[in-house]
Amino acid sequence: MNELLILLALLSAALMVGNEFTVGAFINPAFDRLPEQPQAYAARETARVFGRVMPFWMPANLLLNILLVFSVADRYSASWWFYLTAAVLFALVIVFSLVFPVPINNRIANWNPEDLPNDWRQLRRRWDKFHYVRIVLLLIALTCLIWGTVKY
Repeated sequence: MNELLILLALLSAALMVGNEFTVGAFINPAFDRLPEQPQAYAARETARVFGRVMPFWMPANLLLNILLVFSVADRYSASWWFYLTAAVLFALVIVFSLVFPVPINNRIANWNPEDLPNDWRQLRRRWDKFHYVRIVLLLIALTCLIWGTVKY
């Protein structure tokens, strides 16, 4: 049972990190090369999809990591500390996301691409900067999760 929980936690976290990295490194830069209206449509639709998925996926990662901390690793072992650090980082990512990129994402999701706000490009740049911070935190969390599993 522990191995299944570890596998689920690793898969979920790795897929999330890969997804977030792909958005930051490839998808948004590709959107930026589109003309104004198609770019706005693409950004709006992406914001809507992730706005529906991430409120479940991020807490699921946190829950899986909390389960690793309390049911898999021996207390105060190297694995326990790595899993605990990963869980804290996933919690931090959730709080960070709710405070910084999510409000911007919600505005983007409600855009009318035919009538964009004057600051629409600045909003996208600001969201990208927050997203890069989130990617770094998620990469560190995944690394801790992997090290916790290696030490298990």
